[in-house]
Amino acid sequence: MFGMKKLITLVVSLALLLGVVPMTDLENGVLAPAAWAEEAGGEGVASPVTAPTTEPAPAPTPASNYVSTAKAKYATNVNGTAVFRATQQKNMHKITVPKTVTTGGVTYRVTTIGAKAFQGSKANLIKLCGNVKSISKDAFTGSKVPKGRIIVKIKKSAYTKKQLKSLKKQLKQAGIKANNIKFY
Repeated sequence: MFGMKKLITLVVSLALLLGVVPMTDLENGVLAPAAWAEEAGGEGVASPVTAPTTEPAPAPTPASNYVSTAKAKYATNVNGTAVFRATQQKNMHKITVPKTVTTGGVTYRVTTIGAKAFQGSKANLIKLCGNVKSISKDAFTGSKVPKGRIIVKIKKSAYTKKQLKSLKKQLKQAGIKANNIKFY
């Protein structure tokens, strides 16, 4: 009997963590699936499963919203940052990754260039305006221009020497030649 109770506790806890069963009565320190609450007329119901005593590690901040502009697609995060996910300017030869993107009256700092962001693009000049700190090694995968011919211009005054070194390293890992990384 004791082993069965542990098994049930484990299964219900796992279902709650995975979001398979929504939780209700957390204010009393008890995890109760919403279905149990409905059976009791909408009131929170005590269950044999008690809240864990240790908090699990926080998950990475998920992308909370996808934004499309005339020039690009972004994923915005609840921490006020955005990921440049794809260019909408496939036939343009010059693309500027902006410092910020605004949607719904909220401004997000564009801090990351995601994988395949330039897929299908004919751009041979990419300009980074200032907040980008991370560039996916696959950012230029699928570009119609060979990686060796793409020039990336970085706004030097927006970065410290350490940040510039990091960006150059990331661009090289993404296949951009060192002599094609320029500063303005």
